[in-house]
Amino acid sequence: MHPKKRKMANRKIFLILVTIILLSSCKQIDLTLPLVAKELASEYQKKKMRSNRRYKYKEIIVEGKMNTFYENDENKLVIILGNKNAKYAISCTMKKESSVLKRPLVQNEILKIKGICIGIYGHVELKECDFVK
Repeated sequence: MHPKKRKMANRKIFLILVTIILLSSCKQIDLTLPLVAKELASEYQKKKMRSNRRYKYKEIIVEGKMNTFYENDENKLVIILGNKNAKYAISCTMKKESSVLKRPLVQNEILKIKGICIGIYGHVELKECDFVK
């Protein structure tokens, strides 16, 4: 085999092996299990890029204490899990149909919410959220 072709073949094999090693070392997370709101927000604050790779644009379930809620400009309910003034908070914008409450919300109540993570913008943001029983 010609030396240049051999070098190119070796380079391809090396790149394939590196890719396999990197992919096998990635930690898989079961996104069907509830994530603790405070831990998710903390993870985003510490390692934003890694957290984006794990969660961004994926449907996740978050569980935490409801701090406050309000209605946004689109008349959708927004629920803040965790401390809204601290960096460890999750902002959950509910689907329009989930914005009509079947019962009153109570501060510090533990809620389980499923939504699409869109990253961190002050708080970790979830959209298109629903309550999970």
